[in-house]
Amino acid sequence: MIIAKICGDICSRKVNLEVELDLTHGVKGVHDTICKLMDEEAATLVGSGKSPPFSIYSVQFFDDRVFEWVDFVDCKQLFAGVQLYAFQPETSWHVDVQMDLPPAKPRKLQRQYAPTVTIQTTPRTAHASREPRESRTVRPVSSSAPLNQNNYKNPYAKGAVNFNEPTPTGTSKNAIYRTGRDGATQEEKISYIFDTMDDGEKNYITHKEFKTWMQDMINLPDSTLESLFAYADANRDGVITRDELNSFSHIFPNVSNICFHHAADRYDVTSREMEIKACQQRLSQNQELETDLNRQVCEIQERLRGIQCENEDIMNRINTNMDLNQSVAVRHVSMEAEEQSLMEREISVQQNEDALRSSKNLFFEQTQRYDKAASAFGSPQRTNQHYSTSSSYAGC
Repeated sequence: MIIAKICGDICSRKVNLEVELDLTHGVKGVHDTICKLMDEEAATLVGSGKSPPFSIYSVQFFDDRVFEWVDFVDCKQLFAGVQLYAFQPETSWHVDVQMDLPPAKPRKLQRQYAPTVTIQTTPRTAHASREPRESRTVRPVSSSAPLNQNNYKNPYAKGAVNFNEPTPTGTSKNAIYRTGRDGATQEEKISYIFDTMDDGEKNYITHKEFKTWMQDMINLPDSTLESLFAYADANRDGVITRDELNSFSHIFPNVSNICFHHAADRYDVTSREMEIKACQQRLSQNQELETDLNRQVCEIQERLRGIQCENEDIMNRINTNMDLNQSVAVRHVSMEAEEQSLMEREISVQQNEDALRSSKNLFFEQTQRYDKAASAFGSPQRTNQHYSTSSSYAGC
């Protein structure tokens, strides 16, 4: 059981109740409690049986931690002093009007709770946004913590519209575009409706323009459209002026709000279609750029493969030359060893020749001494032939 504030729209009036809320029966139990309390309040305001039963399309609560309206889907989301808003299903004659929430009205409180943030703005109607429910959150204005509208992206916030971009035919730039859909006053809404109906900026609306526009936006029966035009054309001159349309909005506030939101939705759709077209063009350009970049990437990859092949060939040639250089180095070492051996053999041969020449000379000298000694004893001397023979023997 918690203390909560529940707000809803009863007969085009905001009703905010401060009640004790039982959470033991889940979300459905909370919905049933809200419907019961609103029916009791409607019976108090307009009398029993004079208003249709209160039904719920969706419920949102104000999360003061993030200062946003959030969809109520689980009782664990609620806390003491929470502010809830119950949306009713949209019909041809009912829409939840955007306006400040009134102060909460106590209903037999049995205990007190800590004061919470006072909310000055109702959540944006769930029907008018035409967005998925999970993305439908609106940032209200809090009296205790004013918010900067530029801190979050809101397509209807002030300054969100680029006036240099083309706008749909028949729309006004001095109403919803300056304040945004949620911040537009009733006069700005009526001015926006008038500007969209007024084809050619004549500053009045003909019967044909009124009927065609209403059928295009709401698709009401001809008899209903005739009755609405009769209410709007107060002086019965066959056209509707801006003042007459403003007076009409006070007689039929829900019809005016429905027309405004339908027109705003139509502008949203047209704007989104223009944005989709621009995005498609940008996508086509990006796809062409992607194709060109892919082609360049393929060319670069082909060049890279060629460079890799050339590098592999260079590495193979380097390895072959290194192997040849190593083989040459081995042969060079072998040849140096062989040359050293040959030089040593040549030196040895030369030494042998020198020794043999010395022996020959010694033999010749001994032979001459022997011949001289032999001649002294009468022995015959050897001729030069003997010496040559001996010399020949000595050279062997």
